[in-house]
Amino acid sequence: MGRSLALQFGGRSRAALILTAIAASSAFGAQAGPRPPSVVILLADDLGYGDLGCYGSPDTKTPVLDRMARDGARFTDGYAAAPLCSPTRVALLTGRYQQRIGNAYEDYLGGGAPGLDATKHATLAMLMKRAGYHTAIYGKWNVSGGRNEARADLLPGAHGFDHWVGVHANHDQHTHRRIKQPDKLDLWEDGKPLVRDGFTDDFLTDAAVSYIRTHRDEPFLLYLPFLSPHNPLQAHDDPKVYPDGDRRAYVKMVERLDHNVGRVLGAIQEAGIGPDTLVMFTSDNGGQQAARNLPCSGRKGQLLEGGIRVPLILLQPGVVPAGTTVDYPAITMDVTATALAAGGAKVPADHPLDGIDLRPIVQGRRPPGPRTIFWRQRVLDFRARTNEVAARAVREGDWKLYWRGARPKLFNLREDIGETRDRSKEDPALAARLAKKLRDWERAVTPPEVLFGARPQ
Repeated sequence: MGRSLALQFGGRSRAALILTAIAASSAFGAQAGPRPPSVVILLADDLGYGDLGCYGSPDTKTPVLDRMARDGARFTDGYAAAPLCSPTRVALLTGRYQQRIGNAYEDYLGGGAPGLDATKHATLAMLMKRAGYHTAIYGKWNVSGGRNEARADLLPGAHGFDHWVGVHANHDQHTHRRIKQPDKLDLWEDGKPLVRDGFTDDFLTDAAVSYIRTHRDEPFLLYLPFLSPHNPLQAHDDPKVYPDGDRRAYVKMVERLDHNVGRVLGAIQEAGIGPDTLVMFTSDNGGQQAARNLPCSGRKGQLLEGGIRVPLILLQPGVVPAGTTVDYPAITMDVTATALAAGGAKVPADHPLDGIDLRPIVQGRRPPGPRTIFWRQRVLDFRARTNEVAARAVREGDWKLYWRGARPKLFNLREDIGETRDRSKEDPALAARLAKKLRDWERAVTPPEVLFGARPQ
């Protein structure tokens, strides 16, 4: 049965758009039409785990994403690959733990940092292009490294994207200038400075909607990394910059994000390609001080659940069963692996993915046994030439080992999502086994490099 999706456009309610449903095929991977599906990746920036209505928020109105969850699959245990933006985006683009790329990619790629090198690391867009896809990105790039805005070899075009409109880092969405560098305009089209009016996320969505209409007759990869609700906190209709902890301003940004997601979903339905389009929505990390990360503890920049657990929603009528709630752990690289598998893209033998295709899981076919996923948070200062590992974590099934400081802590996330009760003394054998798994993983993913004289860890 089809489901109606009522969306808001420009503040006016349109007639409900029908999500055309087809009977789910018993054979995994069957698509609604003869072509492979288009893939749309919607990435929020600093969205808290509990900031959507469908994730328990009492004070944000997010009807579009709530309906997307009802008409698709909502993951309760979705994770970002890192508690910060740049490392997670490296993981999304490569489909691999960012630690494999090198120490430099485990922290924010700011001043002095190298950019992601497409000649060394095949990216999602490159592999999808080889599979016959047209590709575009509208939004925050954030993997070129510090002061590398002019280097074409580090921009989206070198990484397989046919078109890019967006920014390198977050800025004032009304003036398009960096908050800490007000004389610096940060708005680009295919590597050339772009000057235009409007709220950044709104006109990025304009570009995405136009792209869908133009490319409706061919398979495409559309990556839309929004700036919202990252600081600076400001509403689409108010140029004032509010204090970082202002919850009301933050809520307005989340609600505008929901509105813009609705415009993208509406364009897909109007183009008549709903069943032929896989849409995935998630965030690059947990929320900052204005966010609601509840019931998790911690926030952005930490490996506590509030820094890494994020919303994750999949939608494709006929492939993703409607109304599905999934408690199987998923992580950023799974979005990449799912996109590549859906597109039939070939992954090079020397580029093994760390993610898995999520479509069998939403269809009820989980891999046997508990899944194990890992994190390592590195703090780098390229100017001071310092390089330290701040925290580590591993999750296996319901158990998480969180290691910051001298002694790791053990939590049962099914019983204690807020990480309030350390169980390491109650089950020292389990804590020791997970600690060994974490050390083995670190040895496996860390390249044999030395950065600023620090010994590889």
